[in-house]
Amino acid sequence: MSSQRRELQGWDEIAAYLGVRRRAAQNYEKEHGLPVRRLPGEKGRVWAYADEIDRWKELGMETSTARDDHDESDAADTVTTLPPGRTKFGWRWRAGAVLIAAGILGYGLWARIGRPQAPQDFRLERQHIVALDDHGGELWRFGFPEPLLRGLYPDKLTSRFVWTGNLDGDSDPETLFAYSPHNWQSAGSTLYCFSGTGTPKWEFKPGSRVVDASGAVYETFGAGPILTFSQSALHRARVLISSAHTLSYPGQLAILSAEGSVLGEYWHSGHLLRIAIADLDSDGVEEVLAGGVNNGYNRATLVVFDPRRMTGASTQRPGDPTQLQGFVPGTEKAVIWFPRSCITELDEPFNRVNMLSVTKSLVEVNISEAHHEGGAYLIYDFDHQLRPLRVTVSDKFLKRHRELELGGRLKHSFTTGEKEALLKGVEVIRD
Repeated sequence: MSSQRRELQGWDEIAAYLGVRRRAAQNYEKEHGLPVRRLPGEKGRVWAYADEIDRWKELGMETSTARDDHDESDAADTVTTLPPGRTKFGWRWRAGAVLIAAGILGYGLWARIGRPQAPQDFRLERQHIVALDDHGGELWRFGFPEPLLRGLYPDKLTSRFVWTGNLDGDSDPETLFAYSPHNWQSAGSTLYCFSGTGTPKWEFKPGSRVVDASGAVYETFGAGPILTFSQSALHRARVLISSAHTLSYPGQLAILSAEGSVLGEYWHSGHLLRIAIADLDSDGVEEVLAGGVNNGYNRATLVVFDPRRMTGASTQRPGDPTQLQGFVPGTEKAVIWFPRSCITELDEPFNRVNMLSVTKSLVEVNISEAHHEGGAYLIYDFDHQLRPLRVTVSDKFLKRHRELELGGRLKHSFTTGEKEALLKGVEVIRD
């Protein structure tokens, strides 16, 4: 997400850049895989990058016709006005117009009936996922082997659990869904990829049998958040999924192809359940960012990868029982360690990354310093070179700090010097 890239805001700008109408641009996304990005929700922000659209056009992905680019008023503008009782083309023109109209109508019916429609929403039932159209009508449904885990899924499914789009570059939409059954602690989760008609195309079972230095064995993993991104000239999507053992340790990051095969995986002595994708160094390849906690260090951490070279496991301190066995050292481009605040040192076994976001110029990391007492948190800002810029102290952090002072558990007031020490305590380790 380099600041040098031209960003097209909204459908009007995207359509103007393409030289077509708004409706045609939206059809391009639906029918031909126009690379458009959007935030979750019915009114989520829509944007695109000009260079990605240029590559899409160079690959011949557009197949526009007058049917796409003109509405009825445009067609009226092409008719020549003649004296009453005369036409320019006579009966041949009228016959040709009828045939053209019939062809357009036939294509429209084929497009609606012959091509699967992309789901606009989903409903979860006890043991089913139901895909819905924009009117709430059922498109397809799928029944899972076991009932879904109650309480895990929100009433309105978010992108953490479900994604719909074009993975493999064909004309049919795919749907990804992270399925966690009621017995997930023994059965684990599964990532399903459904075709446009609701038929499973492939499944991915997160995790594997791993052993740490203490001899403990971990086998059952729950699916965390999923993201998709493009890493090829043909815009065939890649899938990034984070998962963690049912005890939250250890964790796995996996990159999958559009067909569900594993292209890269990284193992972590902790969990990394906050993920993002961004081209930090403007080289045309989006980096993988993953934040969470490292159990061996008992500290919040953020790791950054080149997705083309993501492998190995986190390197722990000598003698650390959480060191995972049988892996080469991880290939992180950068590892960031966050200091523990006085609140965490007093009340919590660790701090952790609670939220992660990337803007045009910043990487913003929200660090939870108190999980159960008032939700105290800090926000660290980095530039795209991962240099720490500032730390913002939340009101909840100051409130909790003051409560601990009044209770006699903290012997100092929060000062500017303590804030500066937190920022200086951030460690950035690069490859």
